[in-house]
Amino acid sequence: MNGKPITTAQYADLLRYIADYQRVKKCAPSVRDVAAHFGIGSTTAQYRLDRLREQGYLKREPFAVRQLQLTRQGRQLLREVAA
Repeated sequence: MNGKPITTAQYADLLRYIADYQRVKKCAPSVRDVAAHFGIGSTTAQYRLDRLREQGYLKREPFAVRQLQLTRQGRQLLREVAA
């Protein structure tokens, strides 16, 4: 990780990817799926997913696999960026 803050556009790209993945595959992407899609390492992908959860854009069921969900705030960010 290089310590650079993730931008709103990067947040939105990640949220859009998660929403699209869920729509097509009917489950959330794994950390490895996210890492492969964005060409980043798994540690960086996990870091970014953690930041999205901390910011309130994603929620995750504890102890569950592939259970990421966009929150109302996450869906709102996607609408704002799309506008």
